[in-house]
Amino acid sequence: MAATAEKPTTSRRLISLLETWGVLLVFALIFLIFSLLSPELFLTWGNIVTIFDQTSIVILLAVGLTFVLAAGEFDLSFPYLFVLVSGATVAAMTTSGFAVVPAVILGLGVGAAAGAVNGAIVATKRASSFIITLALGSAYTGVMIAIAGPSPIAVGVPPAYGEIAFHIGDISAVMIAAGVVSVIAAITLRSTVFGRYVQATGSNPEAAAIAGVNVRLIRIGAFMVLGVCVAIASILQSSISSAHYPDAGTSLFLPPFVAAFIGTSVLARGRFNVFGTVVGALFISTLQTGLLVQDAAVWVISVLEGGVLLAAVLMAHQRQGRLG
Repeated sequence: MAATAEKPTTSRRLISLLETWGVLLVFALIFLIFSLLSPELFLTWGNIVTIFDQTSIVILLAVGLTFVLAAGEFDLSFPYLFVLVSGATVAAMTTSGFAVVPAVILGLGVGAAAGAVNGAIVATKRASSFIITLALGSAYTGVMIAIAGPSPIAVGVPPAYGEIAFHIGDISAVMIAAGVVSVIAAITLRSTVFGRYVQATGSNPEAAAIAGVNVRLIRIGAFMVLGVCVAIASILQSSISSAHYPDAGTSLFLPPFVAAFIGTSVLARGRFNVFGTVVGALFISTLQTGLLVQDAAVWVISVLEGGVLLAAVLMAHQRQGRLG
């Protein structure tokens, strides 16, 4: 009887261990595998810095998206907002005579304003946030074309704008921004009244409203956080290239979602959190880089990225079902 009673306990402990450390263990395992397969290419300081650098834009977007997801909503418009901010900022300098600082402030304002619009419309709850933000994304594309045109803008950008994306040795401004924003966001979501209200709204909006939380205002605030993060990422990305590209947001849709949903399984937190999101972004970037080093076909990377997102969503749903 004692042996029979011990088996479920051991099984539960193993499941708990895997839920807590599984993502980090798999992360370490794929890093080890790629390091052994191509130590001269993968396991180098330059490659590690490149992984962090290339992931920084995704981290900025994913951290902002984490607030929206934690509030129980979705946003499909942020890749379109990304190019709208870029277009507005660069066009302000090249066609309207704005100096760099006012143009950057304009770009940040566009991001915050679009986030507020998204949140205000979603907060009415007259339609799914999927549909609302997808429609708004299409509108942002139209506004971007009206402001900056359908073609890239690479002429007339002030040299000072490119200096925003500075480097200190091997460390880029984008990496610094991603680190600073992640720390501030983690503290905000975990340790402030606003962060706790965001999580309460996402967990049970009706109960949160009964407890006195202004659920509509919290939703607007969460979307504004995403809007500002998108604006920071867009300004830094366009600064790196000293240009505006209308299709720059095309490849940025899926990775932030992958990162955020993987993050719910990091340390078995079972909810959207900034630390997990950052780990998720680095996880998928490391996997992509390792596969590229191994000369894997592009379609393999896309299939794996989609598969990882599907698995992360299913695990998050299963965990929420058990907790519910």
